[in-house]
Amino acid sequence: PASYPLGIPVPAFGLVGYSLLAILAFARTASSNKWLLKVMMGIATFGVGFVSWFTYTEVAVIGAICTWCAVSAINMGIIWGLLVASFRYDRRN
Repeated sequence: PASYPLGIPVPAFGLVGYSLLAILAFARTASSNKWLLKVMMGIATFGVGFVSWFTYTEVAVIGAICTWCAVSAINMGIIWGLLVASFRYDRRN
């Protein structure tokens, strides 16, 4: 049951989130629109919250850790950190 929040499989959330981030990152290379960075930051913040919840569920409820889920959590954390750094850099310039 934990792998289908709202009846949607967890990998679908990751597929949509990572796809949107990739498309927006590509669009940002061709444009200097600051709103793209804000949208990316929102998606990544949701992603970090989602993987945090799911990691908690793995450890506390299920009692097992999925390797792919752990890799995804690390990836989303890195993406979020890079976006924070980019956001700070953009604010200074």
